[in-house]
Order: sequence, then structure tokens, then C-alpha cells
Amino acid sequence: KEKGGFENAFSPVPHLAGVRTTMSIATAQGWTARSVDFTQGFIQSDLPKDGKPIYISPPPGVKEEEGVVYEVLRPLYGMPHSGRCLHVTWSKWLKSEGFSKVGYEGSMWAKNDGKDTILIATHVDDSIVTGSSTEKLDAFLKKLQERFDVTVEKDVSDFLGIEWERDVEGR
Repeated sequence: KEKGGFENAFSPVPHLAGVRTTMSIATAQGWTARSVDFTQGFIQSDLPKDGKPIYISPPPGVKEEEGVVYEVLRPLYGMPHSGRCLHVTWSKWLKSEGFSKVGYEGSMWAKNDGKDTILIATHVDDSIVTGSSTEKLDAFLKKLQERFDVTVEKDVSDFLGIEWERDVEGR
């Protein structure tokens, strides 16, 4: 099969049960939970390194010049495998930060240093990030913001169209 084709367009997303479990753990343990959104996430990811360039027509409003060819350097919205490219880029970075995938979930990660835990559930370019130590969570989010252009919400109130209301003190 040809690499970079439609068979490589799949980007795993967490089962809703995994998202609910992440939020349940955060609430039951009294952890801070943050909502993270990648700003124009696809163009922050890398194209597959299969050696095949991708060419496009000039964007609307740009006059086509003879002898000029437009090569795509970053995944664009509307390309079939853009979501996959973001997932691969995000996964590689998380692995380099010491995270590992959670069970069978392809887009949930955990990091445990023996004392503290950080959990992440990602749906394409939106994530829930929670952890047992607010200080370590904030340090991780700072590193994340240094690597990617993301928006971090103070607390999870809306994720995947679901409104979340937590009673952390009541657990």
C-alpha cells in the first residue's frame, strides 16, 4: 500500500468512557483538571516522512505563475491525514516527556514518577490534562506551551460538547 494515502488518515480518539473516567479520577482525588486546545493544531504537526512531496494549486486569490509549484510543508485543514499527523507529532513529544499510553486507548497518556501522576485524554486537538500535583501539572503545561501553540483553560467546563460541572470539595 502507498504510504501517506487514506489508510494513514486514522487518528485515534478516546472512548467516552475513558474521558469520563479521567474526569472521575480527577474529581474523586481532588485534582486540578485543565482543558487544552491546540491553536491551528494541524499546521503545528509534521508531515509523514515517506519522501513523497505534496503539491497543491495556489490558494484562491493568488495568481498562478508559470513555472511556480506550491509544495505543502505542513498538514493543512482539509487534508485527509492532518489529524493523524497531529496525533503522531503529539504522541512523539509526550513519549519524549516520559508519558506512556493508557491501556488500549490510543489517545490517552499517563506519567507517574512514583509520587505524582499526570493523565491526558486527547480528542484530535482538544485535551483534558489533570494531575495529582498542581505544581507539576503547571510545570508540564508550561513546557507544553513552549513546544506548541495551545490555549489552556483554568478548569474543564466544556469538552467535546459536554458541559462538565465538578464538585471537587465534595469529591
